[in-house]
Amino acid sequence: MIKINLLPARALKKREDVKRQLILMFLCLIAVVGALYAVHVHLEQEVVVLQNSKNEKEQQLKKYNEIIKRIGDIQAKISEVKKRIDIIDKLSGNRSAIIRSLDQVVIAVPQNRVYLRSINHTREMINIEGTAKHNDDVAEFMNSLKSKEDIKSVFLRGTNLRTMPNTQLEVVDFGLNCETIYKTVKAPPPKKK
Repeated sequence: MIKINLLPARALKKREDVKRQLILMFLCLIAVVGALYAVHVHLEQEVVVLQNSKNEKEQQLKKYNEIIKRIGDIQAKISEVKKRIDIIDKLSGNRSAIIRSLDQVVIAVPQNRVYLRSINHTREMINIEGTAKHNDDVAEFMNSLKSKEDIKSVFLRGTNLRTMPNTQLEVVDFGLNCETIYKTVKAPPPKKK
């Protein structure tokens, strides 16, 4: 007995193979789409987390910017106060230098022979107007000034012989310019309580 198979076996097998391949491709497609969806959901969550983090950082940045602005204001005030302190120290040093220079001028005056009418002190110059009994007293006063520590040079602007109206006594009016060596002494720091 001979059996003849009239059904196309190869065609059925090919159909089943094609069906399996289509099902496998469909399952792979579903798996890829599912994986892409999972990645998409994960990335969306990361975006949300990063956006929240960004918002928090921006709020912190605003707080820090306010603090930085206050620090800048405080630093500006500190620098202004330091400038004022420097000016005060400079003025204190200038005052002591002026006082020291004037003290040396007063010490150099020969008593009962030279009388000072005016003393003008600038940073580098002392202008003196006075009256003496004789020209020798003026010369002695100039030599005494030259020997002082803060006086660099003494220049006689001029002398004028005049007679006092009531006593008929002759006196010499004179004018001097003295260059000073300007030494500032830094004031000691205030004592802490």
